[in-house]
Amino acid sequence: MKTELILDLEMNQYRKLDGLSKHQLDAFGVCPSYYKWRGTQEGKPSKEMELGTCIHSLALEGRVDYVQAPEINRRTNAGKAEWEAFCYDNQGKIVVNAEEAARIEGAVKACEPLLNMISAKKIIEGSMFWERGGMQCKGRPDLITEIKGRPAIVDLKTTSDIMRFDSKFFSLKYDRQAAWYAYGLKQIHDLDEVDFYFLVVDTEEPFLAQWVKPDQEVLDSANVKLDLAVAGLKHCIEQDVWPGLPTIRTISKRSWD
Repeated sequence: MKTELILDLEMNQYRKLDGLSKHQLDAFGVCPSYYKWRGTQEGKPSKEMELGTCIHSLALEGRVDYVQAPEINRRTNAGKAEWEAFCYDNQGKIVVNAEEAARIEGAVKACEPLLNMISAKKIIEGSMFWERGGMQCKGRPDLITEIKGRPAIVDLKTTSDIMRFDSKFFSLKYDRQAAWYAYGLKQIHDLDEVDFYFLVVDTEEPFLAQWVKPDQEVLDSANVKLDLAVAGLKHCIEQDVWPGLPTIRTISKRSWD
């Protein structure tokens, strides 16, 4: 198994390399049969996901991955031809309208003062590979750097309502994402501690942004869940048994309600 950080690895190459990702482990958390099924599917990004990609690339790398569509009447033959020419000239770009372009630019501007707080070297989207529980694992964090003199990982999260970020934090398993990446970087560089920060930015006016850092109790709890999930997946692979959802389950009161 490999334990290393690879720089300048294209996303399509990264995806081809062996390794269990956090997203795959999330699928296994639904049930083993869902994990098996997801492995056969090709995901199609939603519009919000595409806007998030544009914000990531512009805020972190200064790269413009989108283009604003002109006002074209595509109900006419001339309009259809103009639209086809526009799409041909902008292949590989995400096409957005004026409102979406304003949301991207507003979010990026909100991120700038927070990102300027990081003066250490920044590794953008380094590809990490490590071993955990006898499984080859991998991850591709947005940013690896130092914050306050300590090794740190940064993940930029976009949201349409920043006030609801905390309520979505656990349902979207962001606690496990932080623990997953931090564990990997510790293994790669033989570190005792790695901090994890979410840079959360709203894609709606007034474009609020802030750093969100999970505390150690949250990370410790997430690591317990990750170890159980990795062990469960390893067992399913070894036995080639992929059960589905239980017939019935009970919902209990959540501790943070």
